[in-house]
Amino acid sequence: MNVKIEVESISPGVVVIIRIVIMFILIWLTVLVEFAVALTVKFLWFIYKRNYSRILGNIFNNFIKENAIYNLKKVFDNFLRIYVDFLQKNFPSIHPKLNSLFNYALILIYYEFLDEYDQNSTPELYFVFLKNDSRNYNPLIVLEDKIKLNFELRPGNKIKFNSEDYIIEQVIMSDALILYHDYPMLDFIYYFLGKEIYLYIEKEFTLSKFDLTYK
Repeated sequence: MNVKIEVESISPGVVVIIRIVIMFILIWLTVLVEFAVALTVKFLWFIYKRNYSRILGNIFNNFIKENAIYNLKKVFDNFLRIYVDFLQKNFPSIHPKLNSLFNYALILIYYEFLDEYDQNSTPELYFVFLKNDSRNYNPLIVLEDKIKLNFELRPGNKIKFNSEDYIIEQVIMSDALILYHDYPMLDFIYYFLGKEIYLYIEKEFTLSKFDLTYK
């Protein structure tokens, strides 16, 4: 028994309707994905305090002084833990050689934030790396207002902090532009990692103008 099935061709009008429906579905999916990405980004932004209503011709006026201090504390309260985890996951074979930040007893971060900035002023950060005789690993990180700075920022200088004696090993002075980025934690990691990689190459290789010799 032969059965003959005839399929009528789809009319051009129906094809147009199907294409419109598919187009709207694709647009809806695109909007949904973009919304999810935006929601994720906004969630990350909620970690830090911003105030874009204060923009007065200088990016540093995005934050009032209290917000800048809050964001700095938010970054460095967790910095070393996240930093070492970043090294272990991305540089598994050499990460022990990229963590000289842990060779100190104390890292002081002095900040100098203003209530308002003009075109010639910037917020400043001073990273002071200290050693002592009792503990030179897994350092504490302490944030202090620069107005409390009562010693000369000079490597080799002996100081007393919280009744303990320290020697300044290194001082890094920088503006605080990274703190005003969308992802300051990640950018501070890149900042210090760049210095670590430079020290690693300098230590592991003999560099000259005409030669590159591995030690």
